[in-house]
Amino acid sequence: MSDIRANIVMAVQASGTRFEESAKRMMAKRNDDFAAELVKQKQAAIEFRANLEALKAANKMAKETLDILA
Repeated sequence: MSDIRANIVMAVQASGTRFEESAKRMMAKRNDDFAAELVKQKQAAIEFRANLEALKAANKMAKETLDILA
């Protein structure tokens, strides 16, 4: 896997982790800042989708490069 794709995969994983941690905090009985956690989850979800699109683009560029060189 290229460095670019490896970095994107790590970013996807980090976004998923941030979302999961926020969800856990929301489920805690003593969470007083529900709105802030919703915002964090929305940001993590947007980052996740953006990173997946970047991964798709990187894969497409790699395929096109191989097609040119073949």
